[in-house]
Amino acid sequence: MKKLKEYVFIKCKYVQLRWGLRPDFLPFFYAMKGYKKLKSDLWNPKYLTIVDLTKSNTQKRFFVLNMEKNRVEFAVQTWHGKKSWGEFATLFSNEIGSNQTSLWFYRTPLEIQKARTKDRSGLLLSGIESSNDNARKRGIFIHPAGIDQSEGCFTLPELDVPILNMIKGDSLLFAYYPDSTYLKKSDRKSTRLNSSHITR
Repeated sequence: MKKLKEYVFIKCKYVQLRWGLRPDFLPFFYAMKGYKKLKSDLWNPKYLTIVDLTKSNTQKRFFVLNMEKNRVEFAVQTWHGKKSWGEFATLFSNEIGSNQTSLWFYRTPLEIQKARTKDRSGLLLSGIESSNDNARKRGIFIHPAGIDQSEGCFTLPELDVPILNMIKGDSLLFAYYPDSTYLKKSDRKSTRLNSSHITR
């Protein structure tokens, strides 16, 4: 009964989600399940970002949701790691030097900062799961760039300034791919946020 109530609640939120382009229901569903558990620990729970890695890199698959107004603020393209494959990502890794994208929940830093060894600024992500907890060591950023292959970062070819300013300050980003092992564990797990990982 509890799972059914949770499903109905999330489905209603999805149906009421405003704006013309929105994420598919499954990535929204799993992002919301985690967000509900984690939002009380966040400094910026107003925004939730969902990246749907089942979609082509030619599609708008980076969604910024305003959780207070239940609407999509932005929907833009983003690239995945160059070793995650071509138009569609199929390979994922948390290993340093893999040049692959890592999955599931990240948190954003308090402020925008310059990327190490790169002439651009963005948000250095902290991975909060075993699938992405090397994100800071790997230098995984959300940063402006053309739609080109990244080393695992989430690049923004448009609207980077308003997006970065909106989701900085310790909000959640959920990188979705239908991994059956993870999704089975999602009901049982209780991911906790460590405030010492916030980039100050």
